[in-house]
Amino acid sequence: VSPSAVLSGGTSVGTGCVIGDRARGEGSVLFDGASVESDAVVRASAVGHKARVGARAVLDRVIVPDGTDVPADARPSVGSRLVAR
Repeated sequence: VSPSAVLSGGTSVGTGCVIGDRARGEGSVLFDGASVESDAVVRASAVGHKARVGARAVLDRVIVPDGTDVPADARPSVGSRLVAR
């Protein structure tokens, strides 16, 4: 976890997670091996095992399945469930 990352609202971080510079986790669950890249925001969301949230992506009430790659700058619809790729 980067020293400049901010985790709040009871965010749970699993084993082996990588949280990049200035990334924010707010009331979310990051399962084992998940990564959240620099400047991404994960709010009230679940990021599955070994899933990746790209730099500057913003997730709000999104479910990211195991192994899914969320591209940089992505803005999925509020409350959506992404499809595993």
